Amino acid sequence: MRISSTAAHEAGHILASSYFGNMPTLSTIEPGPGYRGRTSYDNCPPAHQAPAHVIIKALAPEREAPGEPARNEIWREGSRESAICSLAGPLAEAIHLREDVHDVLDRNRSDRAAARAAIDQFVIMPKARVAAFNYLLREAECLVCQQWRVIVELAEALETHRKLTGEQIGLIIRETVTEAAAGRWGN
Repeated sequence: MRISSTAAHEAGHILASSYFGNMPTLSTIEPGPGYRGRTSYDNCPPAHQAPAHVIIKALAPEREAPGEPARNEIWREGSRESAICSLAGPLAEAIHLREDVHDVLDRNRSDRAAARAAIDQFVIMPKARVAAFNYLLREAECLVCQQWRVIVELAEALETHRKLTGEQIGLIIRETVTEAAAGRWGN
């Protein structure tokens, strides 16, 4: 089946967000005002769709208990995951198109801006922000490459149905991972 760059892009976002526990409620490759495709998180918005202060309040307890991670650690981890989720879509698109990811990011400025905003939440020095961006880009690339089979299955389903619900997304991911595991261990 032929996969569009938009389907690959949205599948990258779906993969990364579900990997970090933020299962999308809907994903579509039908264009709308200002977008070619969209993945939504109506019930539990991931870090890259919620303001930082909302994330911190949702993830961190009012008082830190002994042995619990500090608020700034939770904030940093949430921002890291947010940046990876934002970068995974353009990375999947770049791999699919066999293009340089920076060229794809130039066309998808909102994803680049979302990743940078997440990084800005925990990196102060400008030179360190560039290094953090590049590091998280490589982390996202590892995730996308390791789970390419899941991205292809999600993209094919998006091409077939044009929209996927959270339930459909979860089923595709579970089936694809189960098939891969069965093949790996000879079951």
